[in-house]
Amino acid sequence: MIVRGKSRGWGGQLGNYLEAQGENESVTPLEVRGTAAQDVRRAVREMSLRTELTKRGKLGLYHAQIAPAYGEDGFTAEQWKEAADQLEMALGLTGQPRVIVLHEKKGKVHAHLVWQREKEGKLIKMSHSYRAHDRVRAALERQHQHERTRQPHDHKAELTRLWESTRDAAQFKREAEAAGYRLARGDRRPFHVVTPDGEK
Repeated sequence: MIVRGKSRGWGGQLGNYLEAQGENESVTPLEVRGTAAQDVRRAVREMSLRTELTKRGKLGLYHAQIAPAYGEDGFTAEQWKEAADQLEMALGLTGQPRVIVLHEKKGKVHAHLVWQREKEGKLIKMSHSYRAHDRVRAALERQHQHERTRQPHDHKAELTRLWESTRDAAQFKREAEAAGYRLARGDRRPFHVVTPDGEK
């Protein structure tokens, strides 16, 4: 499972993206909460405008995604909302205006969640959000009995073990590929490793 997110602005662009069919097989608005507007596009724009009008900053939204691994879909609408509630609490965004939209792509459903960061004229601080994502990911995997997602430190440990146990680069490449990794040329660095779940 992947749980990730970041602060951002440009509510108009984000609202358009959330409702756009694009490469998605389906787009399902699941919840619009705490805004005067009751459709996704206008609700996200409204949340973004709250920050722009207070002049407290440009990143007045928090956009997150929750994506179960392939073969581990099957959340009900209520379970998606419960997952959003868990992430909301972990991020310190409890009760903030919120939008949830489900996208289905290649038969796999993932959720987009957007919160308004502005509260009483100030922006809710979003430091350490990575830790919140990771805690919620682990909790959701346990709760729904999903296989534990390997984390970057797991990959580093395995690649280090392979490197130390091989004679040369050619053998390391063979062993890494046999373990499901792929070595590729990078843009900014000479090489990078693509993990079995598609992360660099």
